[in-house]
Amino acid sequence: MKFKNLYVYLALVITLPAHADLVLSGSPSIVDRTELNKNYTALAKLLSKELGEPVHYVAPVSCQDYPQALRKGQYDLIVDGPHAAAWRIAKGLHKPVAEAQATLDYLVVVPASNTTIHSAEQLINRAVCVKASPTLSTLIFLEQFPNPMQQPDLRMFDDQARKPQKLLSGECDAAVLPASVYQNKFDQATQAKLRVVYKLAPLPGYVLTASDKLSAEKRNALAKHLSTANPASDPLLQALNKVGVNGDDPSKAIWTEVKPDALKGFEKVLSQNTYGWN
Repeated sequence: MKFKNLYVYLALVITLPAHADLVLSGSPSIVDRTELNKNYTALAKLLSKELGEPVHYVAPVSCQDYPQALRKGQYDLIVDGPHAAAWRIAKGLHKPVAEAQATLDYLVVVPASNTTIHSAEQLINRAVCVKASPTLSTLIFLEQFPNPMQQPDLRMFDDQARKPQKLLSGECDAAVLPASVYQNKFDQATQAKLRVVYKLAPLPGYVLTASDKLSAEKRNALAKHLSTANPASDPLLQALNKVGVNGDDPSKAIWTEVKPDALKGFEKVLSQNTYGWN
């Protein structure tokens, strides 16, 4: 009888599906992800240690396939913009863990030699370098042009550092840039060749969300760790900052737990302006 019970137990162990690892990912882009993939892989290792279960990084699919991948539950931990995080939360696919306390500020710039463009209206039918949709900066920029017949000619170009070259060569008339990139990545000589036309309204920072595959207990513990740790000395927080804080010093940016309804409404930026997100 004991042997019979043992055989039944072994049969159950063999036939039951193994507990899959947690999958970490981020927002898609067309830029070379070599360095970003390394940072995400390092973050996955630290999350594995923190959560006590395996976490591995999978690079996100294309921008076009991203919403379907989210609906299928392909990713369990995601670091990306507040609009995509809000969409996942509204759809019941993920729950919030923490958000970066660093606002996303964007500038619209033109070559300094251009003295004719001074407003959004003057960008209609002009070539503007932007990041590929569904990037938040691109969607917020487009909201300034509600008439689909009167919009800029968008040129998708994710490499922020080369956008000034595109501007100065005449390939683009203007570009949408993160303020942090403009201030921290461009030297004074490069900034002198550009002119800031205007700033977009400040937006919430990046958000970390988790699927129900991560238990509520571990999700809350992770949120507490991230919101109380010192970024100057905490390896996990520094690793998160490298993928979730655009252009800021990873040893300084802090994260907090997401307040109830803090992201409510941001999902509409996607569902109303981008195909496949309704």
